[in-house]
Amino acid sequence: MDEVRTSYFSISPVRNTTDYTKIVAYKAYNEVTVEISDLEEVGEVISKAADAGANNVQRIEFGLTEAEEKKQKNEAIKKACADAESKAYEIASSFDLANLRVASVRESSVYAYSYRVGGFNEDVPMAKAGAMAPPISPKTVEVSATIEVVYECS
Repeated sequence: MDEVRTSYFSISPVRNTTDYTKIVAYKAYNEVTVEISDLEEVGEVISKAADAGANNVQRIEFGLTEAEEKKQKNEAIKKACADAESKAYEIASSFDLANLRVASVRESSVYAYSYRVGGFNEDVPMAKAGAMAPPISPKTVEVSATIEVVYECS
């Protein structure tokens, strides 16, 4: 495991249902975030959490390291620029225009879309303690870029 940290912790009283002034127990909630870089470990981490007493997994998120995200975003920008140029030349040739020149470029958005299993109101089923590690299949993290290019032509 690369990193384990407490992301939320709370203790609250459980009150008697007939006499609300009496505290009959306390309820503890401990949310832990685990970050790993080896995707093969995901199922094993969940299995170990269940063995340690975890009773639910709120969300599993597949993302990119900061360095890889930057690299992929830059690649997406390059592809968006090439796509804009290709389309501009096709449009210009349809009108018998030539000598395209970039007048301005504006980056509209560049996003890396993490893939999530489970959501804020949707628990991922937990295996019973000692059970085989659940199979978790990651999907591709999508990275996209949108740019606006204004061309001048003659």
